[in-house]
Amino acid sequence: MRLLLYFFLFFISTSISAQKFSKTKIARVLKKISAFDKAHIAFSVESLNGSSPVASFQDEKYMTPASNTKLLTFLAAIQNFDSIPAVFFYQEKDSIMHFKSSGYPLLFHHLYPDDSLTSFFMKKKIWRYHTP
Repeated sequence: MRLLLYFFLFFISTSISAQKFSKTKIARVLKKISAFDKAHIAFSVESLNGSSPVASFQDEKYMTPASNTKLLTFLAAIQNFDSIPAVFFYQEKDSIMHFKSSGYPLLFHHLYPDDSLTSFFMKKKIWRYHTP
């Protein structure tokens, strides 16, 4: 999906610099790409020597950028290790369970429920959270 977006942006940026692309034309092109059906896309391409945009699409909307480094790190960890711990924990003698987050991105995610993690937290214990 990102490859298609990069290709589209490259195509726009390598075209004639005086040419302007209308937002409706860009919307039609993006609508034809099925990988973008459920995606939220916004971009603005400007020439290096000018301040007016060559092409833009939904550039007035606020977006939270994805952290590509975190996504690639997560992908590498999933492919190279058997599992990723959701939390780090240890129990003291007096039944206090100390835990901290491991940065697991699917922790209590509504689309990917983890019953074993839920049952772990439902145990009758005294929990103490430590910030990483």
